[in-house]
Amino acid sequence: MYFIKDNFVQFWFRFIFPYQSYLEIDNLTFVEKKIRNELVYHVTNVFEALSQKIMYKINLPFVLERCGRWWDKDTEIDVIGVGANDQIIFGECKWSENIVGLSILKELEIKSKKVIWGSKNRTEYFILFSKSGFSKDLILLQKEKDNLFLVNVTEF
Repeated sequence: MYFIKDNFVQFWFRFIFPYQSYLEIDNLTFVEKKIRNELVYHVTNVFEALSQKIMYKINLPFVLERCGRWWDKDTEIDVIGVGANDQIIFGECKWSENIVGLSILKELEIKSKKVIWGSKNRTEYFILFSKSGFSKDLILLQKEKDNLFLVNVTEF
């Protein structure tokens, strides 16, 4: 898969280039409506890319060697990172007005079982990135578990 790295160029190809004829005839309302309706998808992709970069700066209990996305025909994991000693971290990014709760963590744990990497005794970690914060029960769970990380967008 190929991606354009520059967010401004991505924006231009997604919202300006396809609608140049509308802009040329001053039909700004149509283009503005298109941007308002679809901007969240653009921002979500940027948020996921930033989350992957932030992974290298988070104080994890292992050295992160590689980080990216993972997918198969049925499942996608927004962020996945691996370390040298059979350590792996799975992450989910939520750019939403809703706070992230336990259900998102449970879904991520289920998805993680599909990733075939390392030995059966690999050490698994989980990280959740959120625009709007986390539920109280998820924050309490994080205090009990040393393999769960919660990152709010304000920490970026």
